[in-house]
Amino acid sequence: MEWERGRTVTTATPGRRRLRALLLFLLLLAAPLPARPGEKDLPPVQQVVVEDFDGDGFPDVAVGLPDLKAGKVKEAGEVRVYSGKTGVLLWNLAGTEEGQACGEALALAGDVDEDGAPDLAVGNPWAEAGPHILFLSGKTGRVHHRFGSNFPLSFSEHLCGFHLVDWTVGGRPSPQWIVLARAGLSGRWWGVDNRKESYSAFFEDSHGMQCDARAAGDLNGDGYRDAVLCAWSAEVGGKKGAGLLRLLSGETLSGVTQPKSDRWLGEIAGTRENENLGLLVEPAGDWNGDRRADLLLGTRGDGKKKGETWTLRVLSPLDRVEIALLRGPEGETVIGGAAVLGDADGDGTPEVLAGTPQRGRGIGAAALLSGKDGKVLWTVDGTGSERFGEEVHRAADADGDGIAEAWVLAPGTATNGKKGKGYLRLLSGKTGAVLSTVNPLALK
Repeated sequence: MEWERGRTVTTATPGRRRLRALLLFLLLLAAPLPARPGEKDLPPVQQVVVEDFDGDGFPDVAVGLPDLKAGKVKEAGEVRVYSGKTGVLLWNLAGTEEGQACGEALALAGDVDEDGAPDLAVGNPWAEAGPHILFLSGKTGRVHHRFGSNFPLSFSEHLCGFHLVDWTVGGRPSPQWIVLARAGLSGRWWGVDNRKESYSAFFEDSHGMQCDARAAGDLNGDGYRDAVLCAWSAEVGGKKGAGLLRLLSGETLSGVTQPKSDRWLGEIAGTRENENLGLLVEPAGDWNGDRRADLLLGTRGDGKKKGETWTLRVLSPLDRVEIALLRGPEGETVIGGAAVLGDADGDGTPEVLAGTPQRGRGIGAAALLSGKDGKVLWTVDGTGSERFGEEVHRAADADGDGIAEAWVLAPGTATNGKKGKGYLRLLSGKTGAVLSTVNPLALK
């Protein structure tokens, strides 16, 4: 298989991805998986990673377009990195095989080549030779190495793609980057060291494909960055779809070795049916000043109950103390993405940017909420029915006002199922002004 930026070579058997999907369907026919809430059709933009890749002090954006046609090669997939300052395409990497789905998973991976720019880990779940991860320069798109050919994956794991999570563990003497990868139905999670090219099967999770992971801050104050496993469809205490969070210690995973028995810091369970706790989990920083990281948790409202709304909670995860509670407007039950930005109004409490992709019949919006009382400080509406606000990604301060910005995604799937092209906007965290716009399907 040959890799060249912006160029493709066909080497695979046509329809491989569809055949594997059919096999997977047959395997699960007896016990089908529940559909992810709000996800009836896959949009063009399926992955977003935010960082300053070109070193100009402005947050850039990398997008994964796994269903994109590369030349005449169907579903080869592509990764594109755009300048946050100009919106211009910096580089792109296209798949070379039909159905390869390059870019179905993306994660930051430290600075492997030591060129001063963060690198990317790119998942290629449907490649002819089996699932693998490419580590490449975030500055140029040059591939450093490929990892995955030695993965001892089962047949069912080859049917499914990677889920990648960037994770800095420890800082003694220097940060070590590990990419967490999940492959297949078994629910096995692997840790891949970006420098040593080594891996270890850390643990198995019974929720398998219904479990995601999120990198978190230092939840217990031991100096290591921890993670959260998010089983958003888990049944808890007889409540179907309540959801379950499992807090994973970063200290036990440092060095990519088999974890200790005390790798789990605790669990947080949903309290009602179809709460889907775990669909929205983001770092909240040290909100209450106890030198431990807190979590931002978002849940949908119960659409069957009058007056229900979506909610955002800031939670101290180890002691289960609720620090802040923010609610949407009455009748709006679906929350998209969210991120803690900074103290935009100067009241001493950080604000939260919330995306509401179904507002305005799928046009979507993003609103900055006061972390103190939930008051709406500003709102930016989307354009077209492409679900603006589906994802919200915190970004570094780009306009020099001391407040973090955010890239907000409209993935390109309307509520009626029709596909648009999708777009991203970089919003000022303080004012909501649009600082930059990227159209991922328009090569510039």
